[in-house]
Amino acid sequence: MSPLKGISDRKIIYIALIFWGVAAIGSLITNRYDFALSSLIAILLGLYGLRIMRKKNNR
Repeated sequence: MSPLKGISDRKIIYIALIFWGVAAIGSLITNRYDFALSSLIAILLGLYGLRIMRKKNNR
């Protein structure tokens, strides 16, 4: 996967994690638990992607 305009894939995942974190907190404040759950799943998938990227770089 090629970087988007010079931004590394890792930074894009970090930006997405921040976005989903804010969305999860906002949905918890507004009592939208279904969206909070989907945000949590997106955060977990992002963290898993970072883990996979780190393992590939260590090889």
